[in-house]
Amino acid sequence: MGSIMAFLLLTCGLLLLLPEAVVGGACVCPFIYNGKSYSSCTNDSSIGMWCATEVDPDTKEMIKHKWKNCNTKEHGGNHQGQPCVFPFVYMGRSSKTCIKKFAMDYWCATTGNYDKDKKWSWCADTRSPPSVGCKHQ
Repeated sequence: MGSIMAFLLLTCGLLLLLPEAVVGGACVCPFIYNGKSYSSCTNDSSIGMWCATEVDPDTKEMIKHKWKNCNTKEHGGNHQGQPCVFPFVYMGRSSKTCIKKFAMDYWCATTGNYDKDKKWSWCADTRSPPSVGCKHQ
């Protein structure tokens, strides 16, 4: 019973910290972190691939605690995160890259013909143009 309580307390404590430390949203590039400029997701730390989600508009410095882990694989969509298939047909045209959906994120077809099959996934942040997963500001 004691170990279950300790686990629950630890889990709840971590959940309370998570919103401050990791914020979702699109990657914002370029961003400056520790004096170095980045134009895409980076693994320049011990947390894996990550990017800034908010920067100071004047200096491009990453705002503290405003970052997210980059998706390194396709995810979601209506095809359970199946990988992109390139090229794919969308609106009668062939696409060799992920496509921006509204003002949201990049997506791709998971079959060779989206017009016919309507199967798609959100692209990995590391695959999204123009600068590998970043929304430019």
